[in-house]
Amino acid sequence: MNFIPKFPPKTVEVIFINNHLPNVSRKTFNNLTHLKLKNLDLQGNSISVIQNDSFASFIFLEKLDLSRNNITEKDAMDCFKSLRKGIHHLRLNHLLWHPLEGLFDGLNNSNVTRIELSHSYLTPFEGRWFSGLPQLKSLDISWNSIKDSDFNLTGLPNIHDINLAGNWFNIIPDFCQFGLNNIANLRMCDTKLYTINHLRNCSSCLQNLKKLYLSGLSIRLIPTNIFSNLKSLTELTMKQMSTQFKKIHKYAFNSSSLQSLTFWRADGFLFTSKSAKQEMFHPDSLFGYSKNIKELDLSNNKIDLISNKIRLMFKPLKKYMPKYFLPLFPLLTFISFENNKIHPWNYGHSVFNGVRNLKIVNLRSNKIGMIYDTSFPLALLNNLTSINLLFNRFSCTCDLQWFRNWMKHTRVNISGNNTYKCDTGKLKVVDYNPDFIECHILSISLSIGFGVAFILIVTITGYICRWRFRFQLYKLRSLRKQYKELVNKEDFVYSAYVVYCYEDFTWVKRSLIQEIEEKQGYKLCIPHRDFELGKVFADNIVEHMHLSETVILVLSNNFAKNEWCLFQLAVAKNKLNKLGKLSIFLVLLEEIEFKNMNSELYHLLKMSSYAAWDSDDNAQKLFWDQIRDHLS
Repeated sequence: MNFIPKFPPKTVEVIFINNHLPNVSRKTFNNLTHLKLKNLDLQGNSISVIQNDSFASFIFLEKLDLSRNNITEKDAMDCFKSLRKGIHHLRLNHLLWHPLEGLFDGLNNSNVTRIELSHSYLTPFEGRWFSGLPQLKSLDISWNSIKDSDFNLTGLPNIHDINLAGNWFNIIPDFCQFGLNNIANLRMCDTKLYTINHLRNCSSCLQNLKKLYLSGLSIRLIPTNIFSNLKSLTELTMKQMSTQFKKIHKYAFNSSSLQSLTFWRADGFLFTSKSAKQEMFHPDSLFGYSKNIKELDLSNNKIDLISNKIRLMFKPLKKYMPKYFLPLFPLLTFISFENNKIHPWNYGHSVFNGVRNLKIVNLRSNKIGMIYDTSFPLALLNNLTSINLLFNRFSCTCDLQWFRNWMKHTRVNISGNNTYKCDTGKLKVVDYNPDFIECHILSISLSIGFGVAFILIVTITGYICRWRFRFQLYKLRSLRKQYKELVNKEDFVYSAYVVYCYEDFTWVKRSLIQEIEEKQGYKLCIPHRDFELGKVFADNIVEHMHLSETVILVLSNNFAKNEWCLFQLAVAKNKLNKLGKLSIFLVLLEEIEFKNMNSELYHLLKMSSYAAWDSDDNAQKLFWDQIRDHLS
């Protein structure tokens, strides 16, 4: 499509991608100027020229995406001057710009908080390019060719989220030399780091670092206490580490602030007794000083949970109720998590699934403020002989009502149940008795809301499915209003009506039209090009199909999922059954996945011949011959 169509009046986001807009000016957006547009996505539109006032009409624009175009630095520099101060997010990926000196001067003192410049072979990199953007806090310069010697962040004192993934760094940058003290999120994934020892050198400037991503590195080991000086670190991700990775030193994950840890090697790290003996890791100290971890992901590793020594390495994680751990011991009859800091959980099926012989559960002295109906599988809970929840302060809200009612009616021995107290004071859990309205006011409100919502859903469904109703209406009208049957070939306006999905329009435009119309001389009806503007879409379909000698269906997975495509297929089949003269020819752009195959398409493919698209030159020659034979 080489123009931007009109959109409904209340549209705030327009995603117009992979079209053809080589020359962009203010007039290009005439159909959008009446909108209070906040997000404009223009990725992959072959833009090569852009006028300096192109975005002047968008006074509410907050996010702009110009990625994957051919815009020059000079044009970009000029058009940025037309952006209002309210813009806060620019996506400028895959643009191959260099250098960037002065590029963002037109945005000086604007509200830009995030800029993306990934996949642009951007080297060297200078922070001063952005010095006029005091609000800039997030910068994505991933997957460029930036090296240690080509990297300077001076001029970006307020950055606290930076993505350096996929660059050629051999060491972790010393952020202190750039005067950066506020970095909260740092991504160094898939770089050329061979060690992370350099973290020690810059830890004084990373005291606000909360999230650190070090996935896909070729490091050989994690040193002792390497993260301990990062006092604010809460999330550490080290996924898909190279097979060169061999060793986790003692206290490697030592961090009093760490709450979430993800670690796995590409071929699976060996957490086994044998590897422990070889000092590849130290189970007794692995999590010894990481006691605040609440989320632990060791997926894709090889963990020997049969070994008591390996199981004990999880002992320090007192705030962690492990999923998929207890099911490994189906004969378990007694468990005790006494005197830990376990918080409420609602994934009981994952924790206790398959533990059918459990009789006694001791959860005394934790921080379990709530027992949900999903904290334990009900069958297991009722099969217990004893449960101990003493010295847990419960949150006496309506959510606790299920547990309170269960306490009153169960035969399970609940140790000291008369002493369980609410966290608000001296009120006992057994005495907490909220009235019906207090706990069901939301339900009452929801009932009213659902009534209103039902009416809205019926209305909206009627709108969404209006094409189905229109098709039925079309069939009823066609009984009364007969189109004049066209007998002679010269009476037809089009050789073929082409049915395709919007996502496949690029292929239609660049391949089908070019070969069949421009080279072979046939006239095709292309809805994007030939439909009458302002007319109801369904009427356009029926009338233009009537003026076409045949119908070509461009089948793909997108086609199979698109209701308007299926509507056009239904109209074509109806005319075929009714007139017996209209023919349908199938073009198979790709194999239709089974999940997208409905009975109509299956029957059509089974009973009809079709031309299958292929990247092979000889196959394409046969493909075009088949279509030409059908049209001639």
